[in-house]
Amino acid sequence: KELMKKKIIDCLKKAKLPLHVILRRGIPLDDITKALTNISLGSRLAVIDGMKELRRSHKAAENIVKAAAQRENITKVTTIAKTKRVNNGHDNLKKNGRAECFISYCWAQKDKVKILKETLEEHGIKCWMDEQQMEGGSMLFQEIDEGISASDVVISCLSPEYTKSINCNREALLAADRKKTTIPVIVEKLSQWPPRGNLGPILAGKLYIKMDDEAIQAREKSNEMQQLIESVLELLNTSSTNESTTTEVN
Repeated sequence: KELMKKKIIDCLKKAKLPLHVILRRGIPLDDITKALTNISLGSRLAVIDGMKELRRSHKAAENIVKAAAQRENITKVTTIAKTKRVNNGHDNLKKNGRAECFISYCWAQKDKVKILKETLEEHGIKCWMDEQQMEGGSMLFQEIDEGISASDVVISCLSPEYTKSINCNREALLAADRKKTTIPVIVEKLSQWPPRGNLGPILAGKLYIKMDDEAIQAREKSNEMQQLIESVLELLNTSSTNESTTTEVN
């Protein structure tokens, strides 16, 4: 591989063609070939193949820089959001120990949702989700009612199983009744949007985030997870500001 690179550079020197010209976007490879007419056919083909590889490497490097910038941006967003919440007197991680984000999901997607919950909490968002698989009962319904009522945001992790689950439908209906802002997150492909049944009228018109297995496993490195984190933080900031304003008026 090193020998090939050396040969490419040697060919470029013979052709007096600067490397930055080769890498510049918008220059067709055919034009590069014509510029190398004083080099043998075999050498020209070697140069073209080498340039294709260099362009791919250049694109990969750009993607790495872009991903790093996105991670830096979400860190800044998180820091600013935390500062605003503390300044408004609403450090929700400590406020009465309550969860500010209620996660509604079907047990079949528990492992995926746990990753989602962990990622949100790593960015200062305290979440509540049932991890005990309690089947009904007044105590469970009371906990869910209290969790949804105390939260500022509800995340509905949608899947085909979720749309058919009586308990999941009940949670979505309760969130709508409590006038909670719901963020639909599709964790498994649905046959249509909005879903059929009770969820249709509740979720119709809402913008959803489609998060496949790869995006979930990538955590905050994925654009979808970043979008979710930023959306939740923005809603929590709005809620904190409104509560602070109400308190001042009273």
